[in-house]
Amino acid sequence: YHRTAAKCFVYLNFELSGIHARFKLLYLICCSSPQETQAVLVGDTMARDNVQRLAETLGYTISVLDTGDGFLLEMTPDEDRKSGVTSTSSIQGKTVVYIGNDAMGGDNRELGQKLMQAFLGTLVDVEPKPDLVLFINEGVRLTTGDSPVLAVLHTLEEVGVELVSCGLCLDFFNVKDDLKAGRVGNMFETAEAFLTAGRIVRP
Repeated sequence: YHRTAAKCFVYLNFELSGIHARFKLLYLICCSSPQETQAVLVGDTMARDNVQRLAETLGYTISVLDTGDGFLLEMTPDEDRKSGVTSTSSIQGKTVVYIGNDAMGGDNRELGQKLMQAFLGTLVDVEPKPDLVLFINEGVRLTTGDSPVLAVLHTLEEVGVELVSCGLCLDFFNVKDDLKAGRVGNMFETAEAFLTAGRIVRP
C-alpha cells in the first residue's frame, strides 16, 4: 500500500490472494492508523461489499466510487461509531446472538423448536435489540425454505437487526438458494464478530 500525509491507499488484488489474508491486511492498516482516512481499491462487487462491511464494523463511514474497472472505497473515521457504545448500555461492541440450531434447550426437539421460535419472536419486542444474529450449522434452517419464523426475521431486519447465515452451512445442507431472510456470511466475518462483540448471547 501507499501512504500519503492525509490518506492511506490500499491496493487489493482480489484474485491473487486468500480472503483471510486480504481482510487481515485491511484490518491491520485500519487499526494502525484509526484517525486517518483510508482508501481501498477493489476489483469486483463481492470484494466491495465485504470490505465495506468490515470497515463499517471498524467504525468508518464509507463512500464508494465506481471506477469502471473496479471500486474505490474511501473510509472516514466516525468517532461516534468507533466508540462502540450504545445509548442503552455501557458495554462496548455489538450484541451478537449466536444461533447454532433450530431448537433451543434440551433433548425434546419439538419443545426446543417452539422455544426458539418464542425467543426470536421476543427479540422483536425487547430493548435493546441485538445488533447481529448469526445462524450457524442447523441454525440456518431458520432463515431458509418454509421456516416458521421468517415473518419474525423480516421484522427484525426492518428495525435494523442484521441477520447473517453461514455460507458453508448453507452449502452443506444445500439450501443456499432457499435463503429467505438476511444474507450469506463467511467464517472470517463470523470470527471477527465474535472477537469484537461486546457480548454474545447463545439461546
